[in-house]
Amino acid sequence: MNQVDVAVIGAGPAGGAAALALAQSGLRVAVLEQARLPRRKPCGGLMPASVMERLDWDFGNLIKHSGSRFSFSQNFRSPIERHIGEGALLLVERSEFDQALVQEAIKRSSGRVSLHEECRVMDIFENQSDVIVQCRSGEGFVARALIGADGVNGVTARKTGLNSDAQNAVAIDMDLDVTMATHDRWAGQVEFNFFCIPNGYGWVFPKEAGRLSVGLLSWDKAGGIRASLEAFVARNLDVSDIIDSTTHGYPIPAYRGISNLSRSRVCLAGDAASLVDPVSGEGIRFAVESGLLAAQKVDEMLNIDDAKAISDGYPTALASADGVWAGLEHSWRFVSLAFNGSPDFFYEHHIAQSNTPFYW
Repeated sequence: MNQVDVAVIGAGPAGGAAALALAQSGLRVAVLEQARLPRRKPCGGLMPASVMERLDWDFGNLIKHSGSRFSFSQNFRSPIERHIGEGALLLVERSEFDQALVQEAIKRSSGRVSLHEECRVMDIFENQSDVIVQCRSGEGFVARALIGADGVNGVTARKTGLNSDAQNAVAIDMDLDVTMATHDRWAGQVEFNFFCIPNGYGWVFPKEAGRLSVGLLSWDKAGGIRASLEAFVARNLDVSDIIDSTTHGYPIPAYRGISNLSRSRVCLAGDAASLVDPVSGEGIRFAVESGLLAAQKVDEMLNIDDAKAISDGYPTALASADGVWAGLEHSWRFVSLAFNGSPDFFYEHHIAQSNTPFYW
């Protein structure tokens, strides 16, 4: 068994942020990732520039595109454009971003953060003084605390009984290689087309030169989403615009109110905790923020040897005035009601009459 202070399951934005926050704590941290990095991660890769500030990490070399404009429409009608500041929108390739984030944590830790790839967690046992993690490979870890950042349907939540009421949406996206002229049409902006699919939206995000991310998200798990995506692409691009494409479908965990996300030595962060906006599906910002908070409370618990630092302190931090739950609660209790029940009202009041994007 590997003896560590903290085990972090999952090397996405939440797990990477937690590892980065713990890198200079002097603690031994093991990041357990079921795949080998870099691994393909279905995600549009859109995040606000504030993520860079919160991470205290300049990942400018990983930014595929930056912009300052949102372009909105309602099922291809009523177009609206919003300017939110130069460089406020960052687009990254998640496979590169996730790997670089963990590597930065390892670099800052002088070797006390270690990455264990192809380490699929099969079982978790929480004791009074530690947490035991068993991997399919036979490798095992004994940790004083565990951060579960293993995404939607992650093993940490399942084995510990946390976040048991999680609900998922469905999303599908295409990575498109396109002509430069086509790419330039979307340069500097991201496009959201609301209700081009029931209870959902389509998007077009520019990435590096010659690449676009085009996809659909639906909160009612509408059938035939692949055919809907093909129709959406056809409405936005000509066949001659597209050089090549790959398509991926994936679940999105929807925030549905404050949940049980922590125990005495275990807490959940990011998608594993369903910290995803229930309208937009935006989650990178919340993943990073919750990963940082989880690391802070784990470090506090290990320093003062008080289990309540995680079991009570972590949800208290999430629920603070500027915490992760505040924005998600507003979106869930107010914005999502209009989004799911009255599309015209939602678009008029939360998009057309709003000076800033509803979730940004």
